[in-house]
Amino acid sequence: MGMNKIIYLKDCGKLLSTEEKFRNNAKTEWIFRAQPWGRRKSPLPIASSLERACDDLSLAPKYALTIEKKLIREFASCYHHYVSHPPPQMGETLEWLALMRHHGTPTRLVDFTWSFFVAALFAGLDNNGDSAIWCINKSWLGQRAEEAIRSIEGGEELVKEHTETRSGKSFRAIFITPQTKFVSAVNPIRFNERLAIQQGLFLAPGDITTKFQSNLPLKDKDADENVRVVRIKASSKPYFLKKLHRMGLHRSALFPGLDGFAQSLRERMLLFGEPYMRTKTDIDLAFI
Repeated sequence: MGMNKIIYLKDCGKLLSTEEKFRNNAKTEWIFRAQPWGRRKSPLPIASSLERACDDLSLAPKYALTIEKKLIREFASCYHHYVSHPPPQMGETLEWLALMRHHGTPTRLVDFTWSFFVAALFAGLDNNGDSAIWCINKSWLGQRAEEAIRSIEGGEELVKEHTETRSGKSFRAIFITPQTKFVSAVNPIRFNERLAIQQGLFLAPGDITTKFQSNLPLKDKDADENVRVVRIKASSKPYFLKKLHRMGLHRSALFPGLDGFAQSLRERMLLFGEPYMRTKTDIDLAFI
């Protein structure tokens, strides 16, 4: 990916105009993911939580598929001990993976969102220096994924079945068995609450025995036009967080419940500017 495809956000006006450019292109469907920039001139590569866990635990990538299957079986076999609502129907592998990702188990699924502003919020909440927002044209990515899937035996029918049904059977036939390099956007039929609120979707690699980034068609002749990276400087994050908060985007909006609200108070501190601090020092806590 050429360095000329990196977009630098320096002020709130640029934040709004950049989102508008992605949204107003009728020929494309852009999806977004925030993550730390790292200490390089180029952004850190995208990696699934399963890939990172295998690296951290020194587990060979060639065993990733076996590890994934064991994790799914372990999670599914103990799920009923912790929740009262019914589990996914038998064979709904993608729905199990989405639940696992939601609760923190390493999976092949990588979180993306349809909303540039949601991704910008996640980038702003990261305190480790500069942040990146990966921007990928989902339409282009889907075309490349279909080309790869059609190369599998019976691939034409698999593409049709998975598009129409999103069944666990078609998911396993495409993602679990052949181990073909591609990345495709996927979502279970039933969304959990957080996925719906965050306008989320997942990207899933076809071959988890190699790195997620190796599955992306970054060497495609059209890659530079369909994969962009936005860089947000650490010094700009407070201004972006304040702007997004005024737009109704903050941690408590994306993470429902007391924990999300309590953690969102950290960003709310940005609203306590000097005029507020000078006039509100007589706050009475006796009523609490």
